[in-house]
Amino acid sequence: GGPGAPAIAEVGAANLSTEPADGTTVRSALPLIKANLSAVGQIDPASVQLRVSGLGLVPASFDPKTGVVSYQVTQKLREKNCTVILSAKSGDKKVETHWTFGIDETGAAPATTPAATPKK
Repeated sequence: GGPGAPAIAEVGAANLSTEPADGTTVRSALPLIKANLSAVGQIDPASVQLRVSGLGLVPASFDPKTGVVSYQVTQKLREKNCTVILSAKSGDKKVETHWTFGIDETGAAPATTPAATPKK
């Protein structure tokens, strides 16, 4: 972190109308991930990076007109919890946010009952 390093501004996920929202549980392992960066200011489109736990860096699309970053997950997320990290540059500062959502494809209550374990 030398003197020329960009300052990182942490942005709360709530300000970005993220989908799925922070702390929610989705019923699909192939969710559409979205965030609206318009509240942050002018975003450099080339700097937008979206990382998804289990997938790493994904090819998210960014619409400079609306400020919306979106990515349709194409391979099933295996984890029960998924963390998304979004970073971008706005002017000379780096903006970063992250949020976590749960995935429950069964749509049932958490599996505390001794249900049949899938065979390896």
